Amino acid sequence: MFRNIRENWLQSSTYQLRSDVSLRGLPMFYYDVLCYICKKTFRVYEGSLKYKQAKERKVKFFCCEDCADKIRFEAILNFMHGINRF
Repeated sequence: MFRNIRENWLQSSTYQLRSDVSLRGLPMFYYDVLCYICKKTFRVYEGSLKYKQAKERKVKFFCCEDCADKIRFEAILNFMHGINRF
């Protein structure tokens, strides 16, 4: 449920951002980076933390949003499992 809400928000905000940029005639800068978990290429757009890290080459390994959500969900489940033991 939350994923659908987030995806809808991301799609609407991305569409809005692209339309604003195209109306102004400014180019939208991005980097294509490789997810180290699923090995898929995804784009990081200007203004995001991942874009800044890719530009400055501070981080060599990037994780796409889908894989980051899976990792976060598993961490929450493991944490809750640990609490239930005591």
